[in-house]
Amino acid sequence: MYEMRIKGLGCCPVADRKTVILEDLAGEKFIPIWLNPVELQALSFELREPSPFKPTTHHLLLTILETVRGRIKYLVIHELRDNVFYASISLDFGGSEVIVDCGAFDALMLALKAKAPLYVSQWVMEMAR
Repeated sequence: MYEMRIKGLGCCPVADRKTVILEDLAGEKFIPIWLNPVELQALSFELREPSPFKPTTHHLLLTILETVRGRIKYLVIHELRDNVFYASISLDFGGSEVIVDCGAFDALMLALKAKAPLYVSQWVMEMAR
């Protein structure tokens, strides 16, 4: 697995898709994650500090986790099927780990808001090139 960070947002002219570009921490590997325009806009607002918008569902989830003494340990984008990226969230509840499936957009948003590590599997890195 590769630990990643958001490098930038843009449009892929070849596929005519909105993308977020992830790069590994060494700055050597890159991967485009395709998003719909609404997701890309929401992500662009979250990248601003402070975010100019009211709290979102992602904020609510983090508040709920805090309330029940849980936290996000890490997120993994682990699958690419039919041009759709799939991810999972590792939640920690006092030493007990729970894995929850989610979409790539939710993983990106939660990684940003929780300041949690975001990983991409080697298989996805190879398939998304």
